[in-house]
Amino acid sequence: MDTILLSKISCEQEYETGVDVRLTITLMNASAADYWILKWNTPLEGLQSNLLAVTRDGAKIPYDGIMIKRGNPIDEDYALLRAGEAVSETLRLCDAYDLSQPGRYKVSVDTFVLDYYQDQPGTTFKARSTDDHEMMLLQSDPVSFLVRKGNTSCQTIGARHRVVR
Repeated sequence: MDTILLSKISCEQEYETGVDVRLTITLMNASAADYWILKWNTPLEGLQSNLLAVTRDGAKIPYDGIMIKRGNPIDEDYALLRAGEAVSETLRLCDAYDLSQPGRYKVSVDTFVLDYYQDQPGTTFKARSTDDHEMMLLQSDPVSFLVRKGNTSCQTIGARHRVVR
């Protein structure tokens, strides 16, 4: 099967703990056809699922962000990517991954597009039931950056919600 989606991450080379580590992820439709892409579990919906592989000095950093239970998607949950089109989203990494420790971090896209299908000109788009979904692996080359000790820290969404009141 030909590659439909390519993904690429860009970021700064160095940060301090507590500083917003923002990654820009670009998805490009590398095919000659237009495709409808379900945004769930992809950078197109932001960092609302475990869509990245993150390590610090070679040790896996677990996802600690939003957990969403979903039913069937609606039309607005899809995005149309035209042939050759690229879209970018900037994600705040510390919302979902613990970056509180200094070290060398490596991040790559490692997820599945939960549904995609080729646009059919002249037909009306309609979201598909989860029973009819077709999945596609979405990965990127890793980027690497250094986090040095700073004066503050940034908590994940999970850590903020586990605070005892």
